[in-house]
Amino acid sequence: MGSVVKSGSGSNVKIVFVYLLVSFLLLQKCSSQLLNYIHVNVVNDLGDNIDIKMHCKSKDDLIGERWVHYKEDFAWQFKRNFLGTTLYWCWMTWYDTSAGHWIVGSYEIYNAKTDVNNCGLHCNWSVRKDGLYHHLPWGWEKIYTW
Repeated sequence: MGSVVKSGSGSNVKIVFVYLLVSFLLLQKCSSQLLNYIHVNVVNDLGDNIDIKMHCKSKDDLIGERWVHYKEDFAWQFKRNFLGTTLYWCWMTWYDTSAGHWIVGSYEIYNAKTDVNNCGLHCNWSVRKDGLYHHLPWGWEKIYTW
């Protein structure tokens, strides 16, 4: 007579449970980024009486163009796309009276691949005379120089 070997159905249940738990946790993290709005805030910290012209957009959305006065901000919100490829950038120009010429630059302001971890749902930028600063988990860091 042959012997019958029973596979441990208990171990299969454990594997399915672990798979479901991990899937739930991943879905929860992803859904918070996909379902919630991400807020971007770019503040003019150039100095008194120095205005900056900003033109911001993504591949799909034109945020617009406007002059931003000292200590005011250019802010918008959006939902990250499902593929995690959302990318916004801003073209900026301001007149540097001490140098006697216009300063111009175009910079990546939000990249889903890095900013989902760097700033979560609130991405803050400070535009200063020496460059653009991004508020990261450890504090302000200069990311771009004019």
